[in-house]
Amino acid sequence: MSAKKVLTVFGATGQQGGSVIQTILKTPALNAKYALRGVTRDTSRPAAQELAKLGVDVVRANLDDPASLNKALGGSYGVFAVTNFWESMDGAKETQQGRNIVDASLSSGVNHLVISSLHNVNKLTNGSLHVPHFDSKAAIDDYAESVRGDKLNVTYFHPAFFLQNFNTMVNKGQDGSYSINLPIDPKARVPVIDILADAGKWVAGIFEAGAAANGKKVQAVSFWTDMQSFSSQLGDALSHRIAHNNIPADVFKGFLPEAIGEELTENMKLIDQYSYYGKDAEKQQPQSDEFLLKDAKLATVSSFASTLKLQ
Repeated sequence: MSAKKVLTVFGATGQQGGSVIQTILKTPALNAKYALRGVTRDTSRPAAQELAKLGVDVVRANLDDPASLNKALGGSYGVFAVTNFWESMDGAKETQQGRNIVDASLSSGVNHLVISSLHNVNKLTNGSLHVPHFDSKAAIDDYAESVRGDKLNVTYFHPAFFLQNFNTMVNKGQDGSYSINLPIDPKARVPVIDILADAGKWVAGIFEAGAAANGKKVQAVSFWTDMQSFSSQLGDALSHRIAHNNIPADVFKGFLPEAIGEELTENMKLIDQYSYYGKDAEKQQPQSDEFLLKDAKLATVSSFASTLKLQ
C-alpha cells in the first residue's frame, strides 16, 4: 500500500479549515488517501486537542513567521491556505501572510496549493466600490500567479456570502416579528455558502481534480437565491414569517461600528449591484461546479435553518 498524501490545512480549528478536515475524515475514500496535518498557532487549545484525538497531526505555525511555515509544510502534497483580514484589519498584513504561505509552498515542494480568497472588487467595479477584505486576498492570488510557474499547482477557492452571517442578521422587532434588513434589492441574485457544511466538499473536490484545477478560480456556492425568496423560505423552515426589508445603505451603515461600517456597506452594494462575483457570474457557475467533490450534496435553506436559532 502506498503512503498517504499529506494535506496540510491552515485554520484547522476555524470554519473553513475545520470543514475541510471533517469532510476528509468522514469520507472513507478520502480518509484512506490523505493524511491530515492541521496548522494552528496554539496546539494546546481544546479544539486543537480534539483534532489530535481524531488522528490529525496538529502542528504550530505563525503566518508572520516564514521559518515556522516551512517547517509546517515539510512533506506536504497539498496545502489549504486561509488568512483572516478581520484579525488585524490590515490588508497589507493579510496579503503578506498569504505571500508567506505561497513562498513556503514553493520552497517545500508542495504539489497543490488551494488558497481561500476573493476577487478584486476595485477592478470588478472599475473603482466604484472598495471592499478591502476582498482586495487584500485578491493580491495573494496575483502574487501566486506571478511566482508559481510550473513548480506549483494553485487553485483559488472563492467562497460565496456565508450563510452563517445570517445568524446575526435575522432581527426580532418589538412586536415579535422577524426581518432581515439589508440594502439589497429583493430580487438581486445572491450566491451563498454554508461554509461549515460545504467548504470541505469544494476543497476536497479541488484536490481530487489535481492539475485540472491549476490556475482556476472556483466560485464555491451552495445555492443562488434572492433576498425575497431566501427570507420567505427561511421563515417557512423555521415556522416564522421573516420579511426582507431593503433599507437605504446609509441606514444600514448607521447600525454598524464605525470601524467596519463603510467596508460592510460597500460589501452589501457589491451584492446588490454586482451579485457578489460579477453580473454574469451565475451563468458561469457550472464551470466551477465541475470541481465539487463527486456526489456531494450541498446545503439548502432548510438544512441551514436547522442550525439557526431565532432570538
